[in-house]
Amino acid sequence: MPQLTFSDWVGLAGIVLSLLGFGVSIWQTWKAKNAAESARDAATLATEGVRKLDSVISFTSVSKSLDEIKDALHKQDYVALVNQFDKARKSLIDARENHPDLNEEQRRSIQKALTFLKTLEVEVRTSSEDNVRMQQAKFVKTLLEISDDVTTILINTRNLESI
Repeated sequence: MPQLTFSDWVGLAGIVLSLLGFGVSIWQTWKAKNAAESARDAATLATEGVRKLDSVISFTSVSKSLDEIKDALHKQDYVALVNQFDKARKSLIDARENHPDLNEEQRRSIQKALTFLKTLEVEVRTSSEDNVRMQQAKFVKTLLEISDDVTTILINTRNLESI
């Protein structure tokens, strides 16, 4: 058996170090991939959290607007009433568009609210005050139903927030 020379040992050490370096490179690549996936997951969670917070704020704004509409209707303050319609509709649309996790029933409730607010606004703008006063009970009843639906959606949204 031939004797290994110094250059043979250096060559062998070079091969071992190359294999070791290649293994370290693979391990570092795997660590970088896992770090990138973790960062992506964290960014997704943060984005979802912000979106849910936005929808909670939007539904809270809708609820407040509906309360202001009910109050203006009760006080027969038709100027304030008309001013609240646009604000309430914009808040509803914002809430619907910024919350992709709404189910079909919730989307129908929002659409029902939008349709009713538009109908009520047209009625208030085009009818006499006496006619609006005569229909006030019907309007308040529907507003209460819509307000309950929005409150239910808001509670569901807040519950999702805490999960």
